[in-house]
Amino acid sequence: MYRREKMKINHYGNAKCAFGLLNIPLLLTVYFILLPILSFAVTGYVTSEYSIQAAIDASSDGDEIIVSQGTYKENINFHGKNIILRSTDPTNPSVVASTVINGNKANSAVRFSGTESSFCVLSGFTITNGGNTDYGGGIAAGGNMATIQNNIISGNSGGDGGGIDDCQGTIQNNTISGNLGYNGGGLNYCNGTILNNTISGNLAFNGGGLLGCDGNIQNNTISGNSVCYSGGGLFFCNGSIQNNTISANSADYSGGGLYRCGGTIQNNIISGNSADYSGGGLYRCGGTIQNNTIWGNIATQYGGGLKNCNGTIRNCIIWHNTAPAVGAQLYDSSTPTYSCIQDWSSGGTGNISADPQLLDPEHGNFHLQQNSPCIDAGCLIIDLTYDFEGDPRGYDGTSEPRGDGSDYDIGADEYYSITNYEIINHILGRGEIPQARLQFADLNGDGKIDIADLITYIIRK
Repeated sequence: MYRREKMKINHYGNAKCAFGLLNIPLLLTVYFILLPILSFAVTGYVTSEYSIQAAIDASSDGDEIIVSQGTYKENINFHGKNIILRSTDPTNPSVVASTVINGNKANSAVRFSGTESSFCVLSGFTITNGGNTDYGGGIAAGGNMATIQNNIISGNSGGDGGGIDDCQGTIQNNTISGNLGYNGGGLNYCNGTILNNTISGNLAFNGGGLLGCDGNIQNNTISGNSVCYSGGGLFFCNGSIQNNTISANSADYSGGGLYRCGGTIQNNIISGNSADYSGGGLYRCGGTIQNNTIWGNIATQYGGGLKNCNGTIRNCIIWHNTAPAVGAQLYDSSTPTYSCIQDWSSGGTGNISADPQLLDPEHGNFHLQQNSPCIDAGCLIIDLTYDFEGDPRGYDGTSEPRGDGSDYDIGADEYYSITNYEIINHILGRGEIPQARLQFADLNGDGKIDIADLITYIIRK
């Protein structure tokens, strides 16, 4: 049998059962549940006139602290406690924006001891104005395994890791922007899963977006970061880098997008990055580079798209990159295979040099048009079964044989066609087009599937 008792915590953070003590000054109201095995789980509520740290100090492993909207000018420390600290609604952007931990440049805004496990969660805050000359301006994680999710981490500065330093847990669904660090403006030495984050507008000497992050870096937007030396987007990240948009990052020396990233780099859009010397898109990335669209990157000297990338390069679109000295598309790198490379004449199995016919790359749409020579022109990669948006690979999009016969497309996108019957049935409510294929039914690009798309289909045929 469960029993629920109401507790109150005074402003010194001491928990007392509320039997006749109703006039104690309140910091927060908590509820604890007495489980059959006599373990306790406590949920506490903090309002803006009180201290988050006092609530943490009064908590125990397994507790949850829910923080009301407001600005909390303090530098909090989890002290090794495996608790959940969250705002009232971590998935509501307005709640996240108005539940603020302001470090006041006194120290890291949030610190961990480093012993916290994956049961420890920080979720739903704006974390700002943290300052630490050593590690982690916004969050100094100390090597923990905590989950950091649904936060805005912005306007912090640290020696290493302006936004986050040394978190080995999952970092997901955060906006990490406008932070400053010597190494790793956004994230430094975070080796867990980094998923579905926007990492933008950060500044560092090396690694504007991420530095030394060796876990799975997936489905992130890494854009507009800059460095005084190398690795505008990513620097020395040796895990799996996949399904990301890596764009408009800049380096004053090399590797505008990626610098010396040695893991597998696949299914990414790498576009509009720049380097003031070499490797506008990628520099010295020695791992496997496959099924990426590498478009519109700039180097002022060598290798607008890639330079000194000596691993396997296959199934990539390498197009519209520039470098005035030599090697606009790639320079001093492995010979690609089954790739679409502008002005290419240097051999390699399955390579083509025809225009890839991307839908609207100048405005960020890197899908293949229906007549693209990249459709079905790639090679089979057994463990790469989806494209950058999660569409299955190996769709037979042409009637002619191309590539190695596997029907894998070149580039980050796998083209799918749509039939007039599917459009008609969808409009009439007699059938649903699968989510992964909706983009292919919106033929006129107005964000709706209606009679205009059917007319567009008929005209194109």
